Amino acid sequence: MGSIYYSIDFVQSAQRYYGGIDTVIFVRYLMGLTLLPLTLAKVAYWIITAFLPVTDYMFFLDLTPEESLKRISGEEDQEAMFKDLEGLMKSHGKALKLAGDWHVIKVDRDVSEVQGEIENILDELDSQQN
Repeated sequence: MGSIYYSIDFVQSAQRYYGGIDTVIFVRYLMGLTLLPLTLAKVAYWIITAFLPVTDYMFFLDLTPEESLKRISGEEDQEAMFKDLEGLMKSHGKALKLAGDWHVIKVDRDVSEVQGEIENILDELDSQQN
């Protein structure tokens, strides 16, 4: 809940003190919601998107649960619920359902391929705006 208030305050402050913003990047936009049952996560997501910016320029960087487990298994500060494959698979499935209108980018590959795919999508979206 604290992240919701922080996000709303951030957007309002940017509007008030900086005259608006062109780009906002939210990291882990969906991850907190995946801890909730899917029904509640959908309601919370709807509430969040009523207050935070939503555009066609939304990306979900999709890392498989198996690769996620490999990457976090050595990190001491991760919560226990994210250290097992089953928990990661549940969170991943919920996140994909919530990110239905986002551009889902598979990131279990070379960074240059991921970057190229994102750049192509951005170019396409920009050309539609003009």
